[in-house]
Amino acid sequence: MSKTVVRPEIDLIEDGKLRLFIDTNILIDFAEGLDEKSCRRFLKLFIQKKFDNIELVTSDYVLWEFYGHFRDELYVRKLVKEHHYGYVSANKECSRRAKYRKATPRDMNVFGKAIQSKVKQFADSPVSIQRLIGKKLDGFSEIVEAILQRSKFSYKDTIVFVSALFTRSQMVVTCDEDFSTEGHLESVKEALESLNRSFNPEIQFLRPEDMSSVKKVETIYKNWFIKNNKKKQIGALTKVWPRANSIAIECTSGNFVEVGDYLCLVRFHQGAKFASKVIRVKDGNLRDYDTEKKIRRGGKITIRLATDCSIEPCMVGAMVFLHVG
Repeated sequence: MSKTVVRPEIDLIEDGKLRLFIDTNILIDFAEGLDEKSCRRFLKLFIQKKFDNIELVTSDYVLWEFYGHFRDELYVRKLVKEHHYGYVSANKECSRRAKYRKATPRDMNVFGKAIQSKVKQFADSPVSIQRLIGKKLDGFSEIVEAILQRSKFSYKDTIVFVSALFTRSQMVVTCDEDFSTEGHLESVKEALESLNRSFNPEIQFLRPEDMSSVKKVETIYKNWFIKNNKKKQIGALTKVWPRANSIAIECTSGNFVEVGDYLCLVRFHQGAKFASKVIRVKDGNLRDYDTEKKIRRGGKITIRLATDCSIEPCMVGAMVFLHVG
């Protein structure tokens, strides 16, 4: 009895979407107009150009850190301007357990409104703030505790990292070098494995300069897509006959194409530009590559495309996936 091959499927909307989690320091530098670490250049690139397959997200936990940073900064400015503190002593005052002792409720309200205006800068940006608090987050606190028990992460960094997991992000963009050291990551992976959770333990860390140009962004996306979806690939596009409006596909690892399948062809060309095409294998249009006989299933095949569909020769070499129809 032959073994049934379970063919993997791809959903480009989900499997083709790279989700980048934006850390607090990126948002702070952007709001302050700083670009020493390419934070502003990175976000402005995504404001100026839409990358259809890349999504920027952050969480309410990051937003709270953003508020905390600017409340302290505005308080320090008040101490220097109104109470004649030096910057060093003002920062020491701000680090006291009973901070804001020289601020009135009216001052705190003024601070809050000033920070709200900074938050509004992100209203027209591609960064989506996902509100996690109040939602049912099964295992959130359990994961936070496991990481705190095994790593050197501060509790704030841990909460931010776990919120990245719960937004289903594949990469964290940060300029905090301590946050992304290899030793920390190993501890995090061990914590996730110990909990037997379904979260991706291979979550990566990027710096804003890694994605400060279109070419860099496209290259990172290409490398991520291939690595993330390689196991779902069922074959490759080997030939295109434009005049006959036909293509040839060679499957791998015992996979096959059959009548009724929806196939997704993905090709990176001109460096790392992304191109995709979804086709349907219609009855009577599938043939064996070597014998040219009509078949209903095969591993090395040719497909005659529908009249309203065509494939460019530049798509030769494309990865072939079984598409979720």
